[in-house]
Amino acid sequence: MEMQLSCFNKKYPALRWKFNTISIIMLICTIFQHVWWVFIQISLQKSSNTSSACKEDCFETDIIGNKHHTSGDFIHVLSGIIQSIISIFPRCVSNFTDLFIVLISTGLAERYKLLNKLVIKSKIWSNYDDYWYVLRVNYGILNNLVKETDKIISPLILISCAHNFIYICIELFIGLSLKNDVPLVTIYSFYAFAFVVIKTIGVMFAASRIHDNSKTILSTIYRCPSSKYTKETERLYNIVSNDNVVLTGMNFFFITRNFILTVAGTIVTYEIILLQLSTRTAAKY
Repeated sequence: MEMQLSCFNKKYPALRWKFNTISIIMLICTIFQHVWWVFIQISLQKSSNTSSACKEDCFETDIIGNKHHTSGDFIHVLSGIIQSIISIFPRCVSNFTDLFIVLISTGLAERYKLLNKLVIKSKIWSNYDDYWYVLRVNYGILNNLVKETDKIISPLILISCAHNFIYICIELFIGLSLKNDVPLVTIYSFYAFAFVVIKTIGVMFAASRIHDNSKTILSTIYRCPSSKYTKETERLYNIVSNDNVVLTGMNFFFITRNFILTVAGTIVTYEIILLQLSTRTAAKY
């Protein structure tokens, strides 16, 4: 399909630097979040070990006791390392899924953007019979490419959106209802929450660009004079206006800009209800 699309113009969109930039930013934020989380765990563990050590008998110098204490520390450190390694996998899988969706969406949206740019710059009314035919074929191929892509990645989109939405709701409820006395943990929670929110908006915005760019050609069709309006022009208009080119979550929802606003409103409503319920529950007790 990529080779067939090149018949309209041989210049491919330069996406490598965009993909590299998005990937590097995601990787840096993920590594920073994980290092911060490990630092918090180490700090909390040191404080707990210090408090527990104060309660022990300071005169215990038994050799066997020292061996048991040393082996216990080793097992504790080893379990902490294993727990840290295990905990990074869900975070990496989630971030990789979101990054994969963003890159795929960006590639498809840039294809539509390139095609729309070529249409606007071209001499649209010269040799219009072949022009509308080539244009219809290119848009048809690109629409089919989006639909085939959606069949493959729609489960990932559903999982990614569900995970991010649930995480945002839980973190909002905990952050608004509970108080944390540790400043480092509070700052980390705020950073993790902001990172997930920005990442979720980025995923949905990147996916919604496909739908937006697929409808840009309609303004050009509307400006077509009656003398140049052919059967191919009508077929192209029907394809662009009636074909719903959009990424979905297994057809449960369609990712457009309206969907982003709907989700934001739903999250705000959900949090208001939770806060009201938690306030009434606290008032009773």
